Amino acid sequence: MKGNNAILQYRFDSKTGSLEPMEPANALPPAGTGPRHMAYHPTLPVVYFSNEQNLGVSVYDRDTDGRLKFRKVCDAVTADEPKEGISSSDIVITPDGRFLFAGIRGHQRDFDWITRYRIAENGDISLIGRTPADKIPWGFTLSPKAEFLFVTAFNGGTITAYKVGKDGSLEKAASIPCDKNITDIVAR
Repeated sequence: MKGNNAILQYRFDSKTGSLEPMEPANALPPAGTGPRHMAYHPTLPVVYFSNEQNLGVSVYDRDTDGRLKFRKVCDAVTADEPKEGISSSDIVITPDGRFLFAGIRGHQRDFDWITRYRIAENGDISLIGRTPADKIPWGFTLSPKAEFLFVTAFNGGTITAYKVGKDGSLEKAASIPCDKNITDIVAR
């Protein structure tokens, strides 16, 4: 929901299986970001969220006790691009921790993209571009060796494979029809 703006933090007790709220219970994301999907960096204590309201990606450092500390937002759209009728979707990171991909869904207009980010050695990100996607890109996964990014199109009724370039570029390799309304995808 576009009005929500919270990241709730819990401590897991592996002996009892219980969850306890951390202090603070809310990581307090910046107003207007609306964190949605998340991805953990494979080697750094950094967590990334696709932003529902701000249309970009938020970066958080993860303390040794698991608490999140906001670092920055990297926008996916310019200030003059309208954001109404658009939302974020899934987010994935390449296993080498060099690139991050997140979806933008144009629910009410033609604005369907895969945003591409470069991840620096310290975990910071920078937008390197947007790749067109079929209508409502939703579920993302990488092939086992991260050579391809697979994306479901919720309204488009397709699963598309994109070749991941060494520079983080995406080249459409193939697309197959499938049922509409698919939100998740797994590759093995």
